[in-house]
Amino acid sequence: MKRIITVMSLLLVCFVGAEAQPLKTKTIDGGGSGMFKAIAVKETGLTDFVVYRPKDMLHAHARCGAMPLLLWANGGCSDTNIGYERMLTEIASHGYVVVAIGEMQDKHHDRKEGHTSSTEVKHGLDWMIKQCTTKGTDYYNNIDTAKIAAAGHSCGGAQVLANAANPFIKTYLIMNAGMGDMTMADASSESLPNVHGPILYVVGGTQDVAYQNAQKDYDRLHHVPVALADHPASGHGGTYGNEYGGDYGRLVIDWLDWHLKGKKQLGRIFLDGALDNYKGWTIKAKNFKHRPGRIESKTMPCQLLKGIDRREYSVYLPGSYDEAEGKRYPVLYLMHGGGGSHTDWQRMGLQQMADSLVDCGAASEMIIVCPEGNKQNMMYFNASHWRYEDYFFEELMPYMEKTYRIDAAKTAIAGFSMGGGAAVVYGVHHPEKFKMVYDISGYLRRQPLDFLKNDPSAEWRQRVIEDNNPIKRVMKGTSEEVKAWSKVDWVISVGDQDFTIEANMDFVKALRHKKVPYTMHVSEGHHNEQYVVPALEDAIKRFSFK
Repeated sequence: MKRIITVMSLLLVCFVGAEAQPLKTKTIDGGGSGMFKAIAVKETGLTDFVVYRPKDMLHAHARCGAMPLLLWANGGCSDTNIGYERMLTEIASHGYVVVAIGEMQDKHHDRKEGHTSSTEVKHGLDWMIKQCTTKGTDYYNNIDTAKIAAAGHSCGGAQVLANAANPFIKTYLIMNAGMGDMTMADASSESLPNVHGPILYVVGGTQDVAYQNAQKDYDRLHHVPVALADHPASGHGGTYGNEYGGDYGRLVIDWLDWHLKGKKQLGRIFLDGALDNYKGWTIKAKNFKHRPGRIESKTMPCQLLKGIDRREYSVYLPGSYDEAEGKRYPVLYLMHGGGGSHTDWQRMGLQQMADSLVDCGAASEMIIVCPEGNKQNMMYFNASHWRYEDYFFEELMPYMEKTYRIDAAKTAIAGFSMGGGAAVVYGVHHPEKFKMVYDISGYLRRQPLDFLKNDPSAEWRQRVIEDNNPIKRVMKGTSEEVKAWSKVDWVISVGDQDFTIEANMDFVKALRHKKVPYTMHVSEGHHNEQYVVPALEDAIKRFSFK
């Protein structure tokens, strides 16, 4: 039976739906702060629920495809969700559909509130699954039933746990709730083994009546990933009634985006304590197998660069780094372009790219070091007053190998523009150091460039670049040098409209002349980040299998 249900969930993925007329709609907080303006809807056939969803379902589908679904149960197991409408609207504005237990209300206490049973969670789910497969509804093919979460506040959290065994639920959010040693809403500690996906507990400090129960649940859960987030200032009432749901709203969205939309970088909030946007919070987690990597920006001692006693760098550390004691990792040195900084790679999404490639099996875990090359001198080579190449090989590499668990036998270098030129030159000068050299639009020789005309330092830099011209160097290579170069995996990637294409083609000709193996990639593109990003992804994947 479980197998049949799993297959069904894979089939119920959505594309486009027709617009039907709801019984009543309501807009809260201007429709939320997300990409899509959201509304609250009272639907025909589901009058005891409110559906929070993007107002324009067709537009939302066109932008982000079939949307994940969130089931919501209220505190007190009540039949009103009006106290949560600001948070639920905010969630919907970020590309979710929310089915919340409780009749639509215009204001608090405009009717007598009632009590609901835990079966209502399943009722809302069943209704939406039917809508998703029924032509002519707003939800037809617009809900991805493989991406369903269930959340509830206080007694509503117990209602969620009472439904924990439902195979459609992929992740759980237990808000200011926990079973501990109590029984409530058909749930108890005996419900915990039914949890079959990642689960988040949120509490409001020791003043929250659910605090101890949530702690006990956390301690008892050993078979699924579990996180516990604590915000002492919020108490049992949370921040549901604040604009956009306050911190609780943002935390719920971050958790859902992580588990239902594949935004792996958000895992750092829950696993690594990346709480810059969550002041006053603490979060602990356990049982997570795939942790995201992280990028650290640091400095190191420096003696060889005149006038500089400490030099900046960034380093990407893979997800397993802190837990896999003794494990050593391949290292990729990544050189930025002229006028840039070591932080450029982080801005271009290095962490997310590396994490995603590892998660999908397209790359192995590695350390990626991003040196600072520019600042005062914009040069990666040696000059009379600037010994950067010496600094790289005599200070930077030894420091990285001493500071981080690097497998020095598995070292590669890549770079863009000026950094690509450095990667090539370093590979030519020190081929024994690298298994792969990946040149992305490398600046390999002197070129007459308009943007350098008014730069007073341009001439000496052009001279130094030409002195290190790798094209000439390879053409003059000895048989021993050719033998050493041939052990390196040379990759040259350049756009067909890049001003460096001719020089890179000449470098390829030099390699070919010396019968040094290489790989050449030429595709549509200019000398810009739009070309760099996919090339960097290819470099990471290629090095992974060396």
